[in-house]
Amino acid sequence: MDIQKIIADAQAKADANGDGKLSIEDLDHLAQKHGLDPKVLDGFKAKADANGDGRVGLEDLQSGVGQLGSMAAT
Repeated sequence: MDIQKIIADAQAKADANGDGKLSIEDLDHLAQKHGLDPKVLDGFKAKADANGDGRVGLEDLQSGVGQLGSMAAT
């Protein structure tokens, strides 16, 4: 399974209202569920919302995942 498919599947499962985008609430729920560091999540949200609409779409998510590793290292 390639990373794009994994990301798309994860995004679909986390999208509480089925609109194709992850809201801030969706991301916060994921962070709590998986014990993610809030600082890492805040950095991800700021960088992953490429169009600034307050939600993370599939394209935003795919772009942001590449940045997530470098944010966790800081």
